[in-house]
Amino acid sequence: MKLATGLYEALITQDAAASLAALEELAAESGELTAETAPQVLAQHLYVLIEKALRAAPYEDKLDTQLRLASQLVEHLSEAAWNTGVDNTDAASLPGRLLLSLRDRAHDRLGTGDVERPALSLRQSDLIVNGPRDLSLGSQIRSELASADRVDLLLSFLKFSGLRVVRNELEEFSRRNPGKLRVLTTTYMGATEIEALEPLKAMGADIRISYDTRRTRLHAKAWLFHRNSGFSTGLVGSSNLSK
Repeated sequence: MKLATGLYEALITQDAAASLAALEELAAESGELTAETAPQVLAQHLYVLIEKALRAAPYEDKLDTQLRLASQLVEHLSEAAWNTGVDNTDAASLPGRLLLSLRDRAHDRLGTGDVERPALSLRQSDLIVNGPRDLSLGSQIRSELASADRVDLLLSFLKFSGLRVVRNELEEFSRRNPGKLRVLTTTYMGATEIEALEPLKAMGADIRISYDTRRTRLHAKAWLFHRNSGFSTGLVGSSNLSK
């Protein structure tokens, strides 16, 4: 294993340990792995290894091989000597499918069961830069609001012209989920407009404003969409609710 000089925060594997022992001309500094830090460190390490192994499965019956390997890992965890909270029912159900939605049948009968699905996967967060060939931040926010149960909004400033882009969807979200919209903004550069805050307040949003313009230079632009299903997504945009 070839190691470059620089800063690390990586698990020392047996391969890395052997490489470090051979590097007599370099000084290595290491830190202790504790019972508190080990779960995250080891899980991240295993994630890389498991993904590598799953991708390397033979092309013939590739999905079956991947599902079988995943099930074997779950079985091994379930048979551990301590109570892991993992059992065989956590293994993937064959033939291997993704649950995409769960709807109230009564809503289906009324024709209101379908919910717009965001263009981005619910399993990831993303940076949207509003490029000419990229997703529009406004359209993605609108599609996320359609299925969100709680929303946290962190913006350095708010303008009415920007709020107008998603106002209808925010109002509909607030009707479905009263009191579940939280907004954090600032008076940075004096750009936040009262005309943008008043409609949000009328929607029942919990609004917090930082007036600290001397020490704080917050220029964040982030949305966090929470879902009761457990699939929350975050968007970091290159523009505020401004024009």
